[in-house]
Amino acid sequence: MPLLVFIALAIIASGGWLLVQKYRNNPTPLFNQALTTSLATKQLVAVRSGDADTTTTMLDVTKPRDPRMSTLTTKVLGADTYVKGYGTLRDTFVVFASDPTKKTDTPTNLLDQWIGIRSDNELPNGAANTPLFTMSDPRSQLLQPWVFGNFDEKTRNDLLAQIKKSKLYEFDAKKVTHDTKDNQTTYVYPITIEGTKLAAYEAKAGDAFGIPASDVSASTRSLIGGKVTMHLYVNGNTKQVTRIDVTTNGITSSTIYANYNKVTLPAAPVARFTYSQYLSQLGVSQ
Repeated sequence: MPLLVFIALAIIASGGWLLVQKYRNNPTPLFNQALTTSLATKQLVAVRSGDADTTTTMLDVTKPRDPRMSTLTTKVLGADTYVKGYGTLRDTFVVFASDPTKKTDTPTNLLDQWIGIRSDNELPNGAANTPLFTMSDPRSQLLQPWVFGNFDEKTRNDLLAQIKKSKLYEFDAKKVTHDTKDNQTTYVYPITIEGTKLAAYEAKAGDAFGIPASDVSASTRSLIGGKVTMHLYVNGNTKQVTRIDVTTNGITSSTIYANYNKVTLPAAPVARFTYSQYLSQLGVSQ
């Protein structure tokens, strides 16, 4: 190997090592890069696991004011029924699909039939706080302790400025840990978030998504005066968030993120039943 090539490779290797050391000694630059990357994300897959459910979400926020999501929820309150969902800001759909190897209590005439929940921005009475519906509704799912979106530069900078001004994500650099596997180093940030500050940030993000202020308020109301604890996992190479463990109001969940900017959502479904017709099939009167 020519001497100059050897020297060049040595410099590159040395530079990479110095970069790793920089993050280990001061993890703040990587954290800030992860923030910027998250606010310039077009699509991703999120797998959220909690005590009552596991939901896989394909999210497309290429156009932040026209977000779309496709979901699959399992393990809901012990039921052996899978629930698929599809949501935009205007419309939300769900469909029940039974595990063929197990018994289900879902009426067979409702299996594999799309049900329209929100329609043309209108949400029927009684559907607002139903978890199976809200899991597929961008109005609630986009507003999380960590926000993803393909925002333009001005909006992104405005969001970052609010985060910095409010000191939203406070962490002790000395408590940030890291682990290396397959030449990939992941940094783990333990963070405590003031709920009131988070509600204000989510309100700003909600406005950027075009979510009505009343819906933002309903989604963030429970945060006021509380605290949110979070462990944030960031890949040191890609500067992308790979996992978040969150506890809010005593409820803990873990979400794993993958397939950044490599997701293609299915087409929006066509509803077989309206929400009213769905309740009628269940023998429930409104």
